[in-house]
Amino acid sequence: MSKIELHADDFAVSAHASKDIIALLKEDVLDSISIIPNMKCFEETMELLRDADLMKVPASVHLNFMEGKSCAALEDVPLLVDENGFFKVTWFSLFFDSFKPDRRRALTLQLACEIESQIRKIQTAMQGEYQLRIDSHQHTHMIPVVRDALLLAIDRMGEDVTFVRLAKEPLVPFLKHSELYREYSVVNLIKNVLLWALAFPMEKQLKKRNIPYSYLFGLMLSGNMNAACVEQLYLDMAASADKKEQDLEILFHPGSVLESEISEENVQHSFIEFHLSSSRKSEYEAATVLDKLRKR
Repeated sequence: MSKIELHADDFAVSAHASKDIIALLKEDVLDSISIIPNMKCFEETMELLRDADLMKVPASVHLNFMEGKSCAALEDVPLLVDENGFFKVTWFSLFFDSFKPDRRRALTLQLACEIESQIRKIQTAMQGEYQLRIDSHQHTHMIPVVRDALLLAIDRMGEDVTFVRLAKEPLVPFLKHSELYREYSVVNLIKNVLLWALAFPMEKQLKKRNIPYSYLFGLMLSGNMNAACVEQLYLDMAASADKKEQDLEILFHPGSVLESEISEENVQHSFIEFHLSSSRKSEYEAATVLDKLRKR
């Protein structure tokens, strides 16, 4: 039987979002979280986690190059940030730069430097016997140049990595549920197919290094992981993971960001919409519903 892990992304994206995630952890709904290391609320949210006595929860470094400031020194990552240290790259700029040999070499080294800095920041904050897990904001670690940088950083740091997210979502369960077709956005479908293709070289490298990973449920319905859809798809997703003898990570974004928390750190308009979306409250509810379903 595959292990099913209910996971929340975006801890430390804002104080309010982090409090929502802590509430789910206290209710024993979530199995793990991802922590963003580079937003200005980081210290405040880590204090909230400590006060809740939740420092031992399995926590991934949520590598972030899409928002906020770099953790590395500005002079070490000039291709990634502007003159104020805010990230200036996008998902697609990193993707297309992956196919420019000269640009890719320089980017790989600078990304590796930033990745190491973000990992060290989480390790320092978590203290104790922290087991290193890694994923990323917008699944950027699946992009070829970022993948290369991540693997370089892992090899260079010599750390034991207990988990890296493989953004590979089973497609068959979605096809089986024709009644849900209207819930699937074209953008998410394209993203799913693209990440599926990018998963093959990543999976090969993770196997080579004996780094654990699992399948993912939460891409096709990204921004729409509501309770009704999740309930209908859950058993088929679990069966698909079982068939492949893979564990399954079910991904939610259950932390609501307040409009008053949006600042100069939030440099991409599409992310602001996502942070403020009412779907985050729906995902909070969906996580609670799914937890009850799996515990029957």
